[in-house]
Amino acid sequence: MPPQEDLVPKQPTRSRAAKSVHDLAFLNACRKGELLVAMELLDNTALGVRLEVEDKDGAQGMHWACLGGQLEVIAWLHERGVPLDVQTTHGAQPIHWASYGGQIACAQWLVARGVALDVEDSHGQQPVHWATRSSQYATARWLQQRYVSYK
Repeated sequence: MPPQEDLVPKQPTRSRAAKSVHDLAFLNACRKGELLVAMELLDNTALGVRLEVEDKDGAQGMHWACLGGQLEVIAWLHERGVPLDVQTTHGAQPIHWASYGGQIACAQWLVARGVALDVEDSHGQQPVHWATRSSQYATARWLQQRYVSYK
């Protein structure tokens, strides 16, 4: 689940964790759909931003773009080589984050490219659980209906 209760920053423990303000700006640009900003940050090698940069919970730009419903950024990240099943430290994939954010169009885009609907995070939660937990009932219904035909 996207971090909510952690207001105190933790020390990154993974080698891909954001180390600079530019890394964080890249993740934020992905979340907000600022594709040109994300491209510039990544393409400016002097800044040292990496495509696979993660926040303190292991979420990458793909997760944040899915949460924010940023299809253009999602497609661009995927074209650059980011897998659609990339996981956070808790095993959450972009489909979980899209579901949590109620981003049906993003979930549809991911599913159309082969992303499984029954994937579980490290707590055994599927995307439908994430949608329900965040009161995204239309998304939860879509996931349930799609899951029945998926099985």
